[in-house]
Amino acid sequence: MESGSVEAPTLGEITKKLDKLIPEYELPLPAFSAKKIAGKRSYDDAREGKIREETKVMKVQKYYILKYEFPLLQIQIDVGSGTYIRSIAYRLGQQFGM
Repeated sequence: MESGSVEAPTLGEITKKLDKLIPEYELPLPAFSAKKIAGKRSYDDAREGKIREETKVMKVQKYYILKYEFPLLQIQIDVGSGTYIRSIAYRLGQQFGM
């Protein structure tokens, strides 16, 4: 394996990681979100270079893997309100070293 390259995870490995998200999981809030923190939109602080490391419990009811051809994964996720899909994608990528 080349330096900086990542080995393709199997579909089983991906499923195990996604199963851990159900029914809820604490995930990082995106810095560029509309969430208000101390009365100010998070994206306003992020634009000023003030990145806050906040987390939130996000609810995932179920998911369906639609297509997988490494490095692309297409899934459908049924989630509760206030869940950031990009946080789920970010955490999944982190867990596989991407």
